[in-house]
Amino acid sequence: MPTKTPIDHSPLDPNDRQLEPSNEDSAFPSGKTAGSVSAPRGRPITASEVICTTVYQFPELSDTAKEKARSWYRELGPHDDWWDAVYEDFERVCEILGIRLKTTPVRLMGGGTRAKPCIWFSGFWSQGDGACLEGYLSHAKGAAARIRDYAPSDATLHGIADRLQAIQRRNFYQLAAEERGIELRVVGEARVEGDRAMLRRALSNLLANALRHTPAGGEVRLCLSEAHDAVEVTVQNSGTPIPAEHWPYLFDRFYRVDPARQRDGGRTTGLGLAIVKSIVEAHGGQAVVASDAQATRFILRFPVGRAPAQHG
Repeated sequence: MPTKTPIDHSPLDPNDRQLEPSNEDSAFPSGKTAGSVSAPRGRPITASEVICTTVYQFPELSDTAKEKARSWYRELGPHDDWWDAVYEDFERVCEILGIRLKTTPVRLMGGGTRAKPCIWFSGFWSQGDGACLEGYLSHAKGAAARIRDYAPSDATLHGIADRLQAIQRRNFYQLAAEERGIELRVVGEARVEGDRAMLRRALSNLLANALRHTPAGGEVRLCLSEAHDAVEVTVQNSGTPIPAEHWPYLFDRFYRVDPARQRDGGRTTGLGLAIVKSIVEAHGGQAVVASDAQATRFILRFPVGRAPAQHG
């Protein structure tokens, strides 16, 4: 960070942001640094002369100046606790984004231990311009909007929240299963030709239905298989079996099985499986169900090479 004195009458160049270390290589503990000050032609500075110093914030410094500031702080930085607020802020940001931090036990001087979040900063002595963490990401509804309320001017943080939200959307059911203590597995692979949005809607409805009726500790499995003339997609879940007398009506609009089997408190519309059936049939396929003590299975069969029907 350059410093200029009026007595020198040198113009201040705002682009000149290299540190010019003095004999004492001084820097401010706040992370702001000061350069050398001298009178013209080596003349001593008297008490009557005013010295003006331009102070730059750390992000404004050049890479060389930043590294000098870091080196000073690592070696001579005061052992204060100003970084505590940074930790608290970091933990709050993680909470909003749906990140549950892992912890590690730390011994206390008076005996015993405490759980310390697995956050590691780099740069300055105890924190700086980079960080890493260990934790678990779960679905956080409205995280992108909430982070903007928490830090309105932090565009970088907004971008992180947006990217995490996109990841959560792509992995929504995996995250939802983990939250409920359910194992979600995908077995096999297959390719279905058709309308991407419609097929995604059908699969989403089946996965949501399976998760809704699977108890904690249970399993939901998505099985994909492909033969020469058909593709089969099966979504199965453990839990209370569905009596056979209900099977022919499960894909009817608004049909509900015994309310005792419902785990959603009756919040669903009763249209999910009807929509699945209409989408499968639009692709020339069929939807069937089977249920026993081991699992309930919803099976979608699609003919190979069949385009979806066009609805006018």
